[in-house]
Amino acid sequence: MLKINGDVIIKFFKISSLFFIILFIIGDLFLFFRKTDGSRIENNFANQVVSLMIWGALFLIILIVHIIVYHNIKR
Repeated sequence: MLKINGDVIIKFFKISSLFFIILFIIGDLFLFFRKTDGSRIENNFANQVVSLMIWGALFLIILIVHIIVYHNIKR
């Protein structure tokens, strides 16, 4: 059976955290600067804010799971 060092797991966790942060920033920029949304309705400021709130809520859920996993790894 393959044994994995705890430091390797922490390094992988930090790299995956960085990946999720970059993915979130790219998603934010895409949602903010697009001209129309998925239903071809012109994007105004209110639609942009709603899209960013939904994207932020999804990221918040992922962040909470990520923190729980990190807490369990550190034990």
